[in-house]
Amino acid sequence: MNALIHRAFLLNTVFLFSKLPMGLLAQAADQANPPVLRGTPMVLGRTLEASVAFATDVKNWQQVKDLGLNTVRVCWVDPWYADHNYAHWTAEEVLPKLDKCVTNAQATGLNVIINYHNVGEQHEQTQSGKPLNFSRLASFWRLAAPRYTNQTRVFYELSNEPSFDGSMFLKPEFHAGLMGVYRQVRQDAPQRTVLLFSFNSTDPDLKGIVDTYASEIDWAHTMVAFHFYGGDATSRKARELAKAYPSICTEWDYPGAAEYVKQVDGKLLIPETCENMGVGWIDWRSWGDTKLDRIRQSLIPDAKAKGYWWGKN
Repeated sequence: MNALIHRAFLLNTVFLFSKLPMGLLAQAADQANPPVLRGTPMVLGRTLEASVAFATDVKNWQQVKDLGLNTVRVCWVDPWYADHNYAHWTAEEVLPKLDKCVTNAQATGLNVIINYHNVGEQHEQTQSGKPLNFSRLASFWRLAAPRYTNQTRVFYELSNEPSFDGSMFLKPEFHAGLMGVYRQVRQDAPQRTVLLFSFNSTDPDLKGIVDTYASEIDWAHTMVAFHFYGGDATSRKARELAKAYPSICTEWDYPGAAEYVKQVDGKLLIPETCENMGVGWIDWRSWGDTKLDRIRQSLIPDAKAKGYWWGKN
């Protein structure tokens, strides 16, 4: 948001706070000043027994907290399996597993991002000549959004890399489909923060795309999610985005993981850039990887050595 909008938002927030009963003041302040989310993913999927066992065991959430992180991004990957004719859970079937993850978040004091994790869902529809379809996404969130509406540690990431082509976000039918799901979630869970867009790379004009949606978005409860992949090996477009809108990097990977994983701004690891930008970040592992070794062996030592460590010691 620009400076004038931001100032108006702050003034309005102060006015609203002054009208709140004292018992609600702290809760409202937390909502207006959400934490910087720093975290790692866990995966739910019918065929991924080890990953599901890892995500539903509270001891592993405590491991994450002990590493100085405050968030777990729970990725439900069965929509991708369904699209590729593999065994999968329905939305109704995965809900008990999500319930357990939310319980684990409460028990450990962590935040949890619930992520509907198909990969290129709308992109693949258009590539195969099918019309754009957001019905399965909408069906999932009609179940999940009201279910956790009062859980203050829960964040909703509506989708995952819905398109690999930034221009698709500008198509009227895509815009209408995505915002239809967004409005539904805002109605069903008005106090939960929604992570929207989940751009697959920093190649497109991220800010320019969001500008076309901005007037329809509740910015008090919405952040723009992007993935630090591709791009020109600089943070230029991500910084333009983050200066204009609340933003978070919901995926970055470690050097050598893939050709689209680049060292941004000459830094070894993406969180150094994110910390400098003041945005949250979530690292990435493959769906079947239940180890936290790269956080211990690479991320934390790099952060402490280079002065961007966010922890207490």
